[in-house]
Amino acid sequence: MTNNTVYLYTNFNSPRLSYILNELFKRRLGLHVITILHLSQYQNSAPLLVYGNLPCFLPHIKLLNWNFLHKYNLETIPNNFILHSNYKNLDVLTASFLQLSRYEEYLPSPLNKYGSYNPNNAQLAKYNLLQLPIVDIWINDLANDLKILFPRVQYKYPITNITLTYDIDIAFAYKGRSFARTLGAMVKDVLHLNFKAIKERIQVLKNKAKDPFDNFEKIFEASKYFNKCILFFPAGKNNSRNRHLPITSKAIASLLKIIPTNITIGLHPTYNKKQSIKTLNTEKLNIALAAKKPINSSRQHYLYTQMPLTFTNLINVGILNDYTLGYNEINGFRAGTCNSFYFFNVLTNEATYLVLNPLIVMDAVYIYNQNKTVEEALQETIKLYELCKKNNGNFIINFHNNYLQPSHPWHSYYVQTLQYLSKTEYKF
Repeated sequence: MTNNTVYLYTNFNSPRLSYILNELFKRRLGLHVITILHLSQYQNSAPLLVYGNLPCFLPHIKLLNWNFLHKYNLETIPNNFILHSNYKNLDVLTASFLQLSRYEEYLPSPLNKYGSYNPNNAQLAKYNLLQLPIVDIWINDLANDLKILFPRVQYKYPITNITLTYDIDIAFAYKGRSFARTLGAMVKDVLHLNFKAIKERIQVLKNKAKDPFDNFEKIFEASKYFNKCILFFPAGKNNSRNRHLPITSKAIASLLKIIPTNITIGLHPTYNKKQSIKTLNTEKLNIALAAKKPINSSRQHYLYTQMPLTFTNLINVGILNDYTLGYNEINGFRAGTCNSFYFFNVLTNEATYLVLNPLIVMDAVYIYNQNKTVEEALQETIKLYELCKKNNGNFIINFHNNYLQPSHPWHSYYVQTLQYLSKTEYKF
């Protein structure tokens, strides 16, 4: 028997139980879990977990069972499912499943202004746990207790990574616009007596000044200091919520050509509550043709999600990794974890191959939705990063290219954040 095998003694098996055991023990601890329904199947000396009120005379760790993971239907979460920071006070398998599956987001509740799940409704918000990777804390605490009882068990923890991501909602302020849009914008500037913008626009269009949103050389340089970097481009039609340049424009084509090979190009689906598979597939094909490479990653514009439609649509068009799971209103851990995990469809009761990568910090949350100073935002970002590092997670942070110019009030936040994360004094 290898030293990375753990037995779970229970009185049932189910897709939900199999899924959460894989996520918690295999993907976070590197352990192989064997589920047994009879103690006669247990091999002595291996770590043993007992799930539920089952008689067991062998050394083991008992886990509470709320009698939920054996079910197949979507049901309201009972009020007695109280969350604690200590895994011993709850059914850690059910509590973790509820967070990773985003079970509560399937249930009727008031939505935010974008039509997505509102963090004020979240269980983690109710117990003041939104800014803790509580699922990772639970399983790491359990692993420590397991190690005391079974010293020979060997863990293989994930390696902490930092992933820089950028939403390219508006690649350029002035470049690449049609004559009609340029003329209309200049007329608007005249009416508002915005002569500074008129002068800046003319200088950019005459190639006498750099477009203020063209901060891509900075992004390319920053990518060299981190594990991974992804740029998400919109590739659909414009509307009041989507004001990007066409993916087929000369300006975007020129930009795509110079993106270094160490940077991943992802799809930023246009904001549309109808969530059409046909539209999504067209956008994915558009960006793949423009970038001349397969597109396997995505992040929803405005972090818009409908459970489970958003993710089943991504699966149907061949997306493998999604980076949407964060909130517009608060930074932290929407699913209670800083580790990636497979999407579990609660309605069909099955795990899928789509990997969800939790978004921990987004600059727009601070800029638009929280009354924080740059220094306060920086300190919170550092705190969230250190929690990811402590719990062997992946710190995913999102910026927008149009906030990176030195004249922007939040430029210093970007520079100081990257300096802290990269442990350098480089002037990003």
